[in-house]
Amino acid sequence: MKISSKIGSRRGFTLIEVMIGIAVLSFVIAAITSVLNTGKRQFEESSRKIGVVQNARLSIERMTRELRHASIVVEAEPDSIAFIADLDGDLMTPAKEYAYVLDIANNELIRYNITDGEETVLSYFLESGNFSYYEEDATTPTISHSAIRIVEFSHILLTQRNSSGKVVGKTEINTRISLRNVSPM
Repeated sequence: MKISSKIGSRRGFTLIEVMIGIAVLSFVIAAITSVLNTGKRQFEESSRKIGVVQNARLSIERMTRELRHASIVVEAEPDSIAFIADLDGDLMTPAKEYAYVLDIANNELIRYNITDGEETVLSYFLESGNFSYYEEDATTPTISHSAIRIVEFSHILLTQRNSSGKVVGKTEINTRISLRNVSPM
């Protein structure tokens, strides 16, 4: 008889208590999962935004560096510029012809090495932008290739969208570049 009295004195959880415990635990796990998923989405979105900004910065830095070496402007349009430059600056190798094109229709910023027949897409996120050209005083607009001393990139808008079309990264760039190596008029 002593054995059965010890068994009867043990107290366990009832089925209802176990079910309530499982339900509470499920809610806690669901809340933690939701917080983690939100954090992951925000991290991914921030990474995409940073990627757009870095892509824009690198593209504009490259254009700026190469245009500063330009010795002759061959073509100057609102959506493109072509120029001849000795990019390595050694004066030993012949200068090459380059072009930058703002292809808004295809959302691309393209660099052409015309001399070597190479094409490089610098950005796939281009939505708008234009080139403007100025004389040496930086205020007089010009369309004369020989008079161009300053190139302005205006309203260069780079936008990255997710698969549903929602904007996840956007940056606008405006900058002026002095063409240092162009011969005086």
